[in-house]
Amino acid sequence: MKALVLDHAPIGLGRGNTDLAYMKRLSRLAGQAPIEIQFPESLVCDMVETLRYADRALRGRLGLPPGSGASFLTPLQERALRARRQRFGWDVFYSNGRVPRGEGLGPVVLFDYIHAPAETENPDAFARDVAAKTAVAERCAAVQVSTEAQRALFTRLDIAADRLHVVPFFMPDLVAAEESAVRARQAADGDLHIAFVGHQARRKGLPALLAALQDSALAGVPLKLTIVSRFLDCEVPLPDDPRITRHVELPHAAVQALFASAQVLAVPSHRETFGLVYMEGMAAGCACVMAAGPQQRDISDDGRCGLPVGPDPQALAEVLARLQAEPEMRVTLALAGLERFCTVYAPERVAGGYAEMFRAVRARA
Repeated sequence: MKALVLDHAPIGLGRGNTDLAYMKRLSRLAGQAPIEIQFPESLVCDMVETLRYADRALRGRLGLPPGSGASFLTPLQERALRARRQRFGWDVFYSNGRVPRGEGLGPVVLFDYIHAPAETENPDAFARDVAAKTAVAERCAAVQVSTEAQRALFTRLDIAADRLHVVPFFMPDLVAAEESAVRARQAADGDLHIAFVGHQARRKGLPALLAALQDSALAGVPLKLTIVSRFLDCEVPLPDDPRITRHVELPHAAVQALFASAQVLAVPSHRETFGLVYMEGMAAGCACVMAAGPQQRDISDDGRCGLPVGPDPQALAEVLARLQAEPEMRVTLALAGLERFCTVYAPERVAGGYAEMFRAVRARA
């Protein structure tokens, strides 16, 4: 099975782009499933993407909606890709952004997301989003979504059920912690060690978490909070509190070590399209305090293996107080999260989901 993964990015602007980084990561599917991944490697496509990025940035500054056809490749890009397919061949065209209008690039699989109505404040923007998603989905052989909650939303767009595939994000570097080590860490007495990891601190709910620490429910409760954040979306004032430590940034290995030592991962975001950090916490055996959106309720199995609390300081304070006072609650949550990671989100499970999805699409082509 050969798949072309569309990884175009504006020239000079790809570094740090999470969508592009994810698409590049899919090259490692080959180590987990019978899938060969190709990338376009097209200067023409990258140059067009640069111009489109500039147009979108200008429209944003002027308060204008995206241009028509923003979700589709241009004819110039499609010609370049058709020429490449004639030379190298592939079975499936895979994208998490633009898709072709024309034929000749193979059956299209789009990894997509749509906001639930409650997640958007602007009805007009939501209507435009629905219209754009519907138009793009009509051109796709399949739409990949990350959760059952997303599948339900896309079903409301009249997309046939057999064209919707729930395949979570592929995170090839994650390794499940040993159950015995998780039990020992979560059952330990002493300060409750809480970790917050997220560079968009306001959106990720850090102000609410800090407010929770000042709540009367946590007065005198032994705990410590380790923050890893560059504060990209706002500067968050930190209280003069010896229980709180902040790192602007840490190497990847140090972040993984933090997950392995913390008892609680608390990232009570205002909104998350998925929440990759929760996968890291579950794999490491943390009790995870999450956003309260439909995706996180799905990930947590409705609270069985995570707590979808959201940025409510009082609710956070009450949950953290219970987690400190009840080691058995921590153990239960952490082990349930570890089990869910192993059965649903582990790299080999997700790679198998990709292979099954691509096989189904090729069979219907």
